[in-house]
Amino acid sequence: MSIKRLFTILALILLTSFSMSAQKNLELPKIKSGEIIIRHTGHTLSYNPVWVLPNWVAYELRAEELEGDAERARYFSPDPLLEKYPRAEHWHFTNSGWVRGHMIPAGDLKYNQEAMNDSFYTSNVCPMNMKVNNSIW
Repeated sequence: MSIKRLFTILALILLTSFSMSAQKNLELPKIKSGEIIIRHTGHTLSYNPVWVLPNWVAYELRAEELEGDAERARYFSPDPLLEKYPRAEHWHFTNSGWVRGHMIPAGDLKYNQEAMNDSFYTSNVCPMNMKVNNSIW
């Protein structure tokens, strides 16, 4: 079994554990002190202002949501819901040797332009090695 297939299976197992039908009713992990919970169209995330990264991202994925014509954004932008907190900026990644790895994949949000746009906030990315981001991830 390929690593990509294994990651896909593990992701689907994790996603099916969120059994609620609407995002606002998603069963979320226990919230820890210092976390900032952000609800965007299509996903909810726990943001860590110390590390300036998401702790986790939760969303429900249904087969019909994989279809659509929402266009990918060209650039990542700072999350407007984090104006009061330290947050990653587009330029933090420029010439750093790291790429912006989506935590909720843009490809899972083709069904809705607002959800697609929300996935291009820097609150939804972690620094990744390009080989990992462009292959098994």
